[in-house]
Amino acid sequence: MARHQASRRAHVGEYSTLRNWSSAVNRKKDKGRLPDFIPLIKSTWKSPAWRAMSHGARSLYVSLKARYNTRLQNGVYMSARMGAEELGSSKDYVARWHHELRHYGFIRVIEGKEARLGSDGEGMAAHVRLTEHWYAGQAPTRDFERWDGSKFRYRKRKQKQKPVPQTGDAPSRKLGTPRVVQALDSTKQRPTNWGHKDSPEPVPQTGDITSLTTPSVLPSGLRELKQRTG
Repeated sequence: MARHQASRRAHVGEYSTLRNWSSAVNRKKDKGRLPDFIPLIKSTWKSPAWRAMSHGARSLYVSLKARYNTRLQNGVYMSARMGAEELGSSKDYVARWHHELRHYGFIRVIEGKEARLGSDGEGMAAHVRLTEHWYAGQAPTRDFERWDGSKFRYRKRKQKQKPVPQTGDAPSRKLGTPRVVQALDSTKQRPTNWGHKDSPEPVPQTGDITSLTTPSVLPSGLRELKQRTG
């Protein structure tokens, strides 16, 4: 019994020593280990296309990379509303930075997953792949390394303006639309009935008043009276 207890104590002591040694080795391995981070490849960071981009487009790219998983090799997406909340900017700027990343070749829209309206009528953001990483078994394309040097110029789409009602009222100044003036119809002719309003027929024209005494220009009634008295 005593021998069994002694051997057990020795075994436990050896196990404790082994456990302490394993813990020490693990501590040495974890000493230089970093917590979760978003990697940025140095060759990408030094590329001319990266340096030509705006700071907003770079920030958006980092946010997109945070949604990428190297094991899943997945596509990523971020709506304008999500980007505005995460980056502290406006939706218009986020949409502009999306176009800028595509122009310089850092992202590429996945075929069949373009921006569209969902079944509920709400907009759905486009799904993109990061060209410096693998996607669904496809090797990185690194389109930004083939950038042709052309600067990004953003052209915002013009929104369709609502038709102005033809009422003659002045529209809102906020819309920037001109005042609508109803023009007179040039096809309308002047009325020829200058008689009384109750008269159903126009008053016959008896001739113009003149100072001449020739019969050719006198009214018919005056001509007959002159013949009788003449």
